[in-house]
Amino acid sequence: MRNLVGDYCNEVTTGDIERWIGTWLEDARWGIPGGGTIVGRSAIREQFASIRTIYVLCVQAVLSMTIAADDADHASARTYVRELQWKRIDGELRHSELIGWYDDRIARDTDGKLRFAKRDFTLLTSSPLPWEGRLHRAVHELNASGST
Repeated sequence: MRNLVGDYCNEVTTGDIERWIGTWLEDARWGIPGGGTIVGRSAIREQFASIRTIYVLCVQAVLSMTIAADDADHASARTYVRELQWKRIDGELRHSELIGWYDDRIARDTDGKLRFAKRDFTLLTSSPLPWEGRLHRAVHELNASGST
């Protein structure tokens, strides 16, 4: 289950939509602030693709995670995350962060892999950050290099 969350965060960072959508069950539900609940892998993929293209780079890191396994095929989890985001606004690169948590339902798919059945995100805080550094790799460079 921790690997599933790690894969999700990795694909948020790399922007690999196909690998990211592979963390979801076909009939999954994704609850996001301001976006309601998106139902079904196809609709979730479309929403993520739309959101992810806004960012030059978006790094999601797990702060903590608790898991309650119902059985070998089902579990609930709460995962706290911090997300650092870089996007261009009026030609300038802007940096921001958010902190929140996911309430997850995880289930085993017909292929035996654990996937998200439901992820509901609760935003705790978001803010622009002062930033004087530079990006060494943007998401398109991560994908081209094959880094994961």
